[in-house]
Amino acid sequence: MDYTIKLNGREYPARFTIRTAIKAAERRGGSLAKLLRNENQAEFLEDVLWLSIELIKAGAEIREREDGIVTKDIPTLDDLMDSVDFADVMDLQMQILTVINKDKPTVKAEGDRKNAEAAPAN
Repeated sequence: MDYTIKLNGREYPARFTIRTAIKAAERRGGSLAKLLRNENQAEFLEDVLWLSIELIKAGAEIREREDGIVTKDIPTLDDLMDSVDFADVMDLQMQILTVINKDKPTVKAEGDRKNAEAAPAN
C-alpha cells in the first residue's frame, strides 16, 4: 500500500474505499462534495480530521488483512482536535486529496502528456 497520511509526526496507511466514500457522503446529506467544500469553517475543520481518521481506518484494515500488520493507536477525532494545529489543516487536506485521487492524472500531468504527444520529434 503506497498511500499514507502523516499526522503529528506519525505515518498511517490510508485508503479511500467505497465504504469510506459512502460514510463521507452520508455525513453531509448524501454529498461527498459538500463534505470536501463545506463553507462552514467549523464543520470543514472537523470534517477534514474526521475523514483523515476514516481513511486511516480503511487503510489499516486492508493492511492487516493483506499483510498481517496491525496499525496501533489510530487517533480519535478528539485526539486530533486537541493535537492538530490549524496551520496544518491545509497540508492534511492535500494528503486526503492525494489518497482520494490516487491514480487520477492531474490536470497539469494530462496537459504535459498532450503537449509531449503534439511536439515534433527531434
